[in-house]
Amino acid sequence: MEPEGNTLNVLDFIIEKGRGKKIAMVGHFPRTDEIRESAQDLWIIEKMPKLGDFPDTAAEHLIPLADIVAITGATLINKSLQRLLELSRGYTIVFGPSVPMSPVLFNWGVDMIGGSKVVDTENALLKISQGINNVPQLKKELQFLTMTKVSD
Repeated sequence: MEPEGNTLNVLDFIIEKGRGKKIAMVGHFPRTDEIRESAQDLWIIEKMPKLGDFPDTAAEHLIPLADIVAITGATLINKSLQRLLELSRGYTIVFGPSVPMSPVLFNWGVDMIGGSKVVDTENALLKISQGINNVPQLKKELQFLTMTKVSD
């Protein structure tokens, strides 16, 4: 089944909708300086925190306070997504190139899903076989997609 969705840029959405709001981001994403300028507060929560980040244990306290919660798809792999979704009271986004574009996530409290679709399989496989594994270097081979929960 082909991934489907809209081409809305999740980071643009967070910058716009997060103006003056409290934002918790689980994982490192690009454009955090822009998000920080727009937001009232930006808390970056990380398993391996860098200077200015909060450790993953802070999620228990910070995520319930956030108006917008942006969670990396890596939380599916490290099995922390379920707990993070339980903590979230705000608008919740799960995104990254590894996130499955499946509306099943909406049943777990996700409001927006941001994932990707491979549009140039041959070049994507070539780059990955050469050890390239970061999103900026695969930009031409991927199309980023979003799905938004339909309100009842």
